[in-house]
Amino acid sequence: MHHIVLNTEPEFDINDFDIYYAQVNLNVRSDSNMESDILHTYAINDEVKVVEINGEWATINFNDEKAYVNTEFISTEKCPMHIWTFVENGREYTPDPVLQQMVYKYCQEFGIQGYEKTIMAQFWKESHFRSGTVSSTNDYGIAQINRCNHSRLRRELGITDFLDPEQSIKCGVYMMADHLRRNGFNESKALSQYNTGKPYNSTKYSRAVLSIRDTQMK
Repeated sequence: MHHIVLNTEPEFDINDFDIYYAQVNLNVRSDSNMESDILHTYAINDEVKVVEINGEWATINFNDEKAYVNTEFISTEKCPMHIWTFVENGREYTPDPVLQQMVYKYCQEFGIQGYEKTIMAQFWKESHFRSGTVSSTNDYGIAQINRCNHSRLRRELGITDFLDPEQSIKCGVYMMADHLRRNGFNESKALSQYNTGKPYNSTKYSRAVLSIRDTQMK
């Protein structure tokens, strides 16, 4: 006599999913563990097609194939982002929203969420978000990264072009995250250190950035 064993597990439908949103730069993995291969990285607020949630891991539809993301970093709501406009000499300027999104992206990545407005004001002070800016003191790009920092940032972040908008923003946020932590999240000291290398309580530069943040942004 032959016994037929029926598979009673529910059929897995890769196309039956709910839309979630990445809250950070989110790695898509081949299996539900941190050692598995990274197939892709979603940017903040990219749509994630969640088929099933099981504890710390969500099974997702990635290009019509099964893949996995960590549930800690997804939400049914988009990560809030405000597109800032700067008021200067009676005129309004709105830097490219894609560049502003990059500031949010790297503030998330480097753990300084909530400081986006200060850093936007800082980059406005540095370059008015102009990517091709090179100063007479060898400061490069949107974040005006001085040449003395280039070797370290190439090594630590894999930077290849300090005039590239995203790479410059990444460097600037990375450095500010470090300065904020070193100075107990005192913004004035962190800004002073970014500009001079020294964590002075207050400088003309730090006062200018904080004034832009508080009076010239909407």
